[in-house]
Amino acid sequence: GDSVAIVIRRDAGVSGSVTVILRTVGGGESWISEINVQPSPNNFTIGSVLANRLAAAAATANADYAQLDSAVTFADGETSKTVQLSIIKDAIPELEETVLVYISLPASSPGAQMPRLADGTAKDGFKTSYALVTIVRNGIYNGIISVAPDSRETVVSEDASPNPVVRIQLQRSGSLSADVTVSWQAKVSLTSTPADDAA
Repeated sequence: GDSVAIVIRRDAGVSGSVTVILRTVGGGESWISEINVQPSPNNFTIGSVLANRLAAAAATANADYAQLDSAVTFADGETSKTVQLSIIKDAIPELEETVLVYISLPASSPGAQMPRLADGTAKDGFKTSYALVTIVRNGIYNGIISVAPDSRETVVSEDASPNPVVRIQLQRSGSLSADVTVSWQAKVSLTSTPADDAA
């Protein structure tokens, strides 16, 4: 499969070492219970994004992407860290899906430096503490078209009256999303040229 680079930035004060947790959520992860999921007219926080997102658009953890739960430590003066989100490739017809990745704070310990997470408002320059990754629909999202087994070989007599007609049945499997149009062509043989077919 492929991977997506998630870049986390540390702004304002950069003194000392701080650790945050980067996690995926919304695809079946157990820690969604730790998030205040509330609908909102904006998408400033991970809780509002989860509430506003259509359930059908959600990718599934460990089926569409590798569940992420990583501690990320910024050393003194360090302003940027990159974490890879792995996308799982499969042969299942799927429409566009989304993965949510968010930053949370680890359990605090006495004397530990705890950063403040961006909340999406003007005071943070509208920076957020989450990212949305879209997995585009795959090449078979609207199914696989084939000739039905009982139509693969057909016998017809040219003496049939009034005009012989052969009916070829097509079948669509895997997914029924969206309308599909296919083109067809009658050939003299598998190796015939366009001139042969037109004769």
